[in-house]
Amino acid sequence: MFTLRKKRVGALLVFIVLIAAVFVWSIADTELAIALNGSDRVEIDYGETYEEEGAAGRLVERTFGQELFSIRPSVVQNDVRKEVGTYQIVYEVRFLFQKATAERTVVVVDREPPVIELAEQKDTELTPPGEPFQECGYRAVDNADGDLTDQVESREEDGRVTYTVTDSSGNTATAERIIRYIDTEPPVITLIGSEHMTLRTGETYNELGYTAVDQIDGDLTGQVVVEHQIDSQKPGVYEVLYTVADRSGNRAAAKRTVTVVSPSYDPSNNSGDKIIYLTFDDGPSPYTEKLLDTLDTYGVKATFFVTNGYPEYRDMIGEAHRRGHTIAIHTYSHDYSDVYSSKEAYYNDLDKMQEIIVEQTGETTTLVRFPGGSSNMVSRAYCKGIMSLLTRSLEEDGYHYFDWNVSSADAGGTTETSVVVDTVIKGCSGKRASVVLQHDSKGFSVDAVAQIIEWGLRNGYTFRALDENSPTAHHGVNN
Repeated sequence: MFTLRKKRVGALLVFIVLIAAVFVWSIADTELAIALNGSDRVEIDYGETYEEEGAAGRLVERTFGQELFSIRPSVVQNDVRKEVGTYQIVYEVRFLFQKATAERTVVVVDREPPVIELAEQKDTELTPPGEPFQECGYRAVDNADGDLTDQVESREEDGRVTYTVTDSSGNTATAERIIRYIDTEPPVITLIGSEHMTLRTGETYNELGYTAVDQIDGDLTGQVVVEHQIDSQKPGVYEVLYTVADRSGNRAAAKRTVTVVSPSYDPSNNSGDKIIYLTFDDGPSPYTEKLLDTLDTYGVKATFFVTNGYPEYRDMIGEAHRRGHTIAIHTYSHDYSDVYSSKEAYYNDLDKMQEIIVEQTGETTTLVRFPGGSSNMVSRAYCKGIMSLLTRSLEEDGYHYFDWNVSSADAGGTTETSVVVDTVIKGCSGKRASVVLQHDSKGFSVDAVAQIIEWGLRNGYTFRALDENSPTAHHGVNN
């Protein structure tokens, strides 16, 4: 009985040993492994929260590669922080005498550049032209590094200040300040080509161009605003307006005049068909330069019967000549009692005025207008028959005297610009050749010239300066 029991125990031990051996052999043929969920390297932006994706552990039989069972790993290291840097997460799994680990790298990066804030340059801090900019303040803040104001670098160039700063992650920020100068000088607009253009009806207006330059801001050509309402189908005088402003608010303006004329308009025509000769007596005066500018605007030439009534404006004789106008003699003194006292007195007055004209223009003139016109009767009080004598004598001496057939009424008939305009227009209407008398010593009469020219151009008239072959519009001699 004892012997049988002993055999059973031995057999059981043998079985247990066999089972243990098989188990040990099985365990020895296994391997612990950890598989990370997601990537083993993760980048997140500074300020973001890291979201752990976890991992899975398993026991795998080596020979056949079969998974025996899964085991949940534990995290034995996780030093991820919110600061920029590189961190490790370590996962571990254990089974009996086996252990496996895996690592995930988490990189916290800063891709956001700093922010530079510029203080506004106040009116009391404006920079004088030509002097260095006096800094009025700035601040630089980074999302990761905090205050970087003391690391900002600035550079002044061409009226601008450029600010630059770089954070510890290499992100660079820039800002630019346009310097506000003490600037009261407006830009200068320069028109390319003539300030006055003439188009025939139906022709297209083509802009000739312009430039705009400011002493502080430099080239402002690209900022010029051009405005016009030219109707090339309708004769008339139109304006092209050019405006521009600099950064300090100083504005500049220029204009070009465009005259649309009928197809029959011919500036080279001197046939006497619808010709207006604008003539001006008693100047030059304080108003003559304005008159010259008006005539230039429309490209019109006129005739100036000059005097020495305003000696301080003698230079306007030369200026009118340089601008292409005709210079003729009116009188040196305009004193009837002296001029018409005798033939010698008249010629003495004439020669004095001729000397001034030569001094200003370098040329003599043969064109003359008598004070009061050839038909004046005031001369009777000083010398009977003087006008008959002088008209013959001047022609014999090679001079050409001119009267007028259209009076503007500016010599005592009115002091209103509108009346001068209406009177001249009425006088010219229906005439083939109109010699118009005005006085550039009268400001209100000078103010009428633009309207007279515009009317004439709209109605197919040509404007001319007098020459030796022009209509003389002689009056009847009354003395």
